[in-house]
Amino acid sequence: MGALRLAGRFVNDLAAAVLAAGAVLLAWRIAGGPWLPAAATAIGAGLLWLLRPFAARVTAVKVIAGARVAGLPAVGARARRAGAVRWTVALGSVAGVLVTLAGWRWPAAELTVVALAALCAVTLRAWQVVRRQRATLDKIATKIAKTRPQFAIYNCRPRGSAYQIAMWKDLLAASVRPGIVVVRQESALRELQDRVPWPVVLCPRSADLEAVLAPTLRTVFYVNSVARNTDMVAWRGPRHIYLGHGDSDKALSSSPSHAMFDEIWVAGRHSIDRYAAAGVVIEPAKFVAVSRPQLAALRDPDPNEPQTALYAPTWDGYNSKTRLSSLREGERIVADLIGAGLRVVFRPHALSRQTRAGRKAIRRIEGLLRDDARRTGAEHQWGKVASAPGFVTVASIAHVLVTDPSSVVVDFLATGRPIVVIRPRGDAEAPDAPVTGLDARVLEGVYVVPSSLTGFRDEVRVALGEDPRAGERAVATAAVLGEKPAGGWDGPWRDQLARVLGPAGDQ
Repeated sequence: MGALRLAGRFVNDLAAAVLAAGAVLLAWRIAGGPWLPAAATAIGAGLLWLLRPFAARVTAVKVIAGARVAGLPAVGARARRAGAVRWTVALGSVAGVLVTLAGWRWPAAELTVVALAALCAVTLRAWQVVRRQRATLDKIATKIAKTRPQFAIYNCRPRGSAYQIAMWKDLLAASVRPGIVVVRQESALRELQDRVPWPVVLCPRSADLEAVLAPTLRTVFYVNSVARNTDMVAWRGPRHIYLGHGDSDKALSSSPSHAMFDEIWVAGRHSIDRYAAAGVVIEPAKFVAVSRPQLAALRDPDPNEPQTALYAPTWDGYNSKTRLSSLREGERIVADLIGAGLRVVFRPHALSRQTRAGRKAIRRIEGLLRDDARRTGAEHQWGKVASAPGFVTVASIAHVLVTDPSSVVVDFLATGRPIVVIRPRGDAEAPDAPVTGLDARVLEGVYVVPSSLTGFRDEVRVALGEDPRAGERAVATAAVLGEKPAGGWDGPWRDQLARVLGPAGDQ
């Protein structure tokens, strides 16, 4: 039974081995000549495919890798070995058939022997790397400890987390404390290694995380609510702090999973109340109000610049509760903004580019802006110009924000300028109906447009004109963000960072 199960797992490779050997023998029959070299070539070609699954399995084992950590392998080493296995098997077996068919019988046998030797060498090298790393985890930890990190940013998303880390990157870099970014996927290491100023370390296994627990490490920050955060939180020693990546009333902003962290850093009282409103019970002492330090860079628009609308739709989310995006209606929204004579800054959510539908919608909107810019000379912004800077940078030039229920609503409240929110599909269309993902206090201060976009241009005109909701918006801002701290929006952040990391240079 064991042999049958094993054969079932590798049935495709068994079939490929038989086909490869059969193809060599068929080529021999066509070309003629002695049978011995043909038999050797056939056996070699078959063995390449029989050994392939074992070689692939060994080379697929992920090991600790890093960027900007002396002595750690680069992320591409394992992928190169895995690629070498695929190419060696494919080219070795095909070359054996073609050379035999050409009548070069002994060279064909020699080629397959060389391919087998190469396959074994690559597999052996991969096995040695894995074996040596796992036997010397303490030496790897020493290499990482030499970077003397005081904090770590932990990220277990495979990709698409760069924008989440970017929200805190400049603030942490300004603290002049050495840090490290810990990832669990090779794709994340490749994505982040050139986007952050700190070393990035890949820890594929939960056990590998011990290597990053340097004696100087005081705090681990978390920027999302991914389930595998538990792997890192399980390691006691450093303080585990949840930062998130924006303050909104979406369901994930009050996730029960946040209870596992030592501290939850929030914007203010409204952020804390959000958990209780969602029925999530968390010990009050875990909440630490740090305001919204990103807002420290907020500025007023240049009076000499044209009236500007910032269109910043969120993404489609994980499920129906987080599917709040207006991006599929974005072309109509942008066309109306252009028709109202506004300069448009288009800043879609970073994750919208990860789906085919999202990329298609973004291309259409960018094409619309490009065409209008060419025709009229309007200085619309899109692409990297609008998405690469922090949100505060583009918010500082906008006279009105058009968006969906998301964290950008809260951040833009600090500008005092009007906000137009597109009601999510499926919400009740009545003017006084609640909006999914938007707190009732915030709702009073924004202009809400149905998903059908009925009356959209009129609402934008009113918002930029008499702005009758300005008073309610000021009340909403006070409720959500509180009074601007005496030390600036980033004052509480700097104080709390000093508390958990110690003074700058204190290692």
